[in-house]
Amino acid sequence: MNIERYGTNKIILKNKKRMYNTTIYPKIEKSAKDIYIYAVKGDRLDLLAYDYYHDVELWFVIAHANGIGRGTMYVEPNKQVRIPETTKVNQFLLELEELNNVR
Repeated sequence: MNIERYGTNKIILKNKKRMYNTTIYPKIEKSAKDIYIYAVKGDRLDLLAYDYYHDVELWFVIAHANGIGRGTMYVEPNKQVRIPETTKVNQFLLELEELNNVR
């Protein structure tokens, strides 16, 4: 399943300006099949997403699962990073779409 970070968000008009509505993210439950890594210098969220999901656009899934990625794609060296298993990612993307298309 391929979904963009803002692909499910509606554009709203506020004070005659177009902007995205707030995105509501579902929780990504931990699983015994999740992969844990320690970041090394130069690791980026988009590259990790490509390595584990073969899709750079899923960087925000890893960021959301770890509470990181605000303002930078780089991951702090030696930080433990959880890579959610693929089935949890698919579930997360479906829930993301449901939560943000209903409004």
